[in-house]
Amino acid sequence: MQVVAYVLGLVASTAFFFRLQIASGFARQLSDRFDGVIEISILEHWWNVVRGAAAWPDAFYFHPYTGTLAYNDGYLLYGLPYALFRWLGADPFLGSELVNVTMRATGFAAMELFLRQCMMARWQWSILGAVVFTVSNSISLGAGHAQLLTVGFVPFFGWMTWRATRALGQGDGRRLMIWGGSASVFMGAWLMTAYYSAWFTLFFLACFAGMAALAGPRHTLAAFRRMPVRAWLSLGVVVGVFVGSAAPFLWLYLPKAEATGMHPYVNTLAYGTNKLDIVHVGDGNMLFGWADHLVQGWSRPTLPPSGEHATGQPPIILAVFACACLALWRSRHDLRDRPVLLLAATSALLWLLTLRVADFSAWRFVFDWAPGAKAVRVLVRYQIFMAVPLVATAIWHLNRIGVRRTAPYMAGLAALLVLEQVSLTPPVDLDRSAELARLRAFPRPPAACRSFFVSRARDTVSINPEIDALYSDNVDAMLLAEWFQRPTINGFSTFTPPDWDFAHAERPDYLLRVRAYAERHGLAGLCGVDLASRTWDTTPFDPAHRLQTGPPEAY
Repeated sequence: MQVVAYVLGLVASTAFFFRLQIASGFARQLSDRFDGVIEISILEHWWNVVRGAAAWPDAFYFHPYTGTLAYNDGYLLYGLPYALFRWLGADPFLGSELVNVTMRATGFAAMELFLRQCMMARWQWSILGAVVFTVSNSISLGAGHAQLLTVGFVPFFGWMTWRATRALGQGDGRRLMIWGGSASVFMGAWLMTAYYSAWFTLFFLACFAGMAALAGPRHTLAAFRRMPVRAWLSLGVVVGVFVGSAAPFLWLYLPKAEATGMHPYVNTLAYGTNKLDIVHVGDGNMLFGWADHLVQGWSRPTLPPSGEHATGQPPIILAVFACACLALWRSRHDLRDRPVLLLAATSALLWLLTLRVADFSAWRFVFDWAPGAKAVRVLVRYQIFMAVPLVATAIWHLNRIGVRRTAPYMAGLAALLVLEQVSLTPPVDLDRSAELARLRAFPRPPAACRSFFVSRARDTVSINPEIDALYSDNVDAMLLAEWFQRPTINGFSTFTPPDWDFAHAERPDYLLRVRAYAERHGLAGLCGVDLASRTWDTTPFDPAHRLQTGPPEAY
């Protein structure tokens, strides 16, 4: 029965999360033709790496700069299964969506394992928690940024860390090295995949350890100080493995972080968590969308009904979490419940730190003092991370009280916990059929084209003219570059190279900017590609071609 329930829960929740894609035969998929295509370009880069067609730090965009993977999340742990799907015959778009399916299924398995072993939940509750986590409203609305699906790694990393901590407490150096080393290697790869979720996890772990040290009984701390030399050596090995695992990430990203300065605090503050964001579930939520529409429309009418701030948690699980916190406080002297109390307290404390009241947020202290915090711009994404401790604490509480409540009562509550997580408006906005047909219609670039730039963008406006001017031609160029393994000077990301100036391809001075860049970097064999007509031009700076809309003197 347990195995059947597990399989049904895994298949049903994952299939439900991707129900729109499945219904369309995967003609539609998560994200849009901007952020979604950027992700696919990076995944295609890893396919090129696996095939030996590219060096892993250097994507084919932002030519001729090196280490260009560091201008965005690295997607390493996405790129490896993606390469397998591509090898099996999937196209770039289908391959990326199959990776997303893999990530959600992994999240289910990881959460069920964490709840059953770390939270000591009975299998009925561990499967329920995994289902709630998999169909999570906040994760669904945030899935337009596919790297945020790595929140599914959090319970898996937590499970490995728990195993390592138990080994440390038991003085078992061998198991400490196995589980601590495994967690360290995994974190190194995770940092190279998706920075936000990895950094939030490390910051949460540091705060959890600090609170445990402050709140722990004195004899526990004394025992830690009296650990034998062998245990300290094992712990040192784990630290060394972590440093070694994080070294490639630091080697690649630190120079770019220093060059760009990362994000100013004003940008992070703009994405701080408003008090209404805590319950901002979007107007497409099955149970509470109507209330969200009324409240947000009354208090913040200019805010989009979905988007970065629509990462709040539904009311029922918040209520269960609050009840769990009250029960934990009442039993705070019970050492058996102390880890769960610390888990709930740490998650709530960090949630409070992200809150913004007018122009103040306590996150300013984290921003100034925590290593790597300046790379976190969209602070409200912490609420997606919060799904893990929220579900874990709620399931711990339900597992405790379930034996004292009637079966119909608990079944009804379980059904509500699942239904309130359902979003009817997930960001499934990428037209795979159209984009794949368009990509395959491009002829290969001529042999004379050693690199290329976009000479004319598409004629359509996807969001608004300003966003289109930044993204449209640059994102298309990224995918073409990886598809043909031919470098492009175009590209777009949160950060760009210091002399990147390739927005607004429709303006008369665009070709002058391109030519100045080519001369500055000594680029020979630079071709133009017309994205509207899908043609290549080996002499793009010839005034007779009139590839631009400006007057002849612009050339």
